[in-house]
Amino acid sequence: FPSHDISCRVVTLEDGFDSNNMKVVLSLNKPAGTNIQVFAKTQDTESTDDFHSNSYVALTPNVANFESFTTTNPDEFREIEFSMPEDTDTPYNRFCVKVCLYSDQPWNVPKIRDLRAVAVL
Repeated sequence: FPSHDISCRVVTLEDGFDSNNMKVVLSLNKPAGTNIQVFAKTQDTESTDDFHSNSYVALTPNVANFESFTTTNPDEFREIEFSMPEDTDTPYNRFCVKVCLYSDQPWNVPKIRDLRAVAVL
């Protein structure tokens, strides 16, 4: 699948609001032959390393068989929640989200209407 990335800016949480998990909610339109993946990058509260050297973690959709899930109407958007597969070992205070859109045809692409990322305390 050719892909197109949409990246968000790095978010720094206020002191005392460190998190161990994350939810990302997308309103999406996913025609047949397309796919959407969501990734998050976090940084431990105490880390002094360069944020961009950290790896992305794939988030898991809350829909069973998401890869086979499709929308048939181009105006139909479904709200789908993605979350980390498990809580992080250490709390983080910085994060960013990356959404990857895949399609096997340039005229048939997935669309996103809304994106909300929530650090879960």
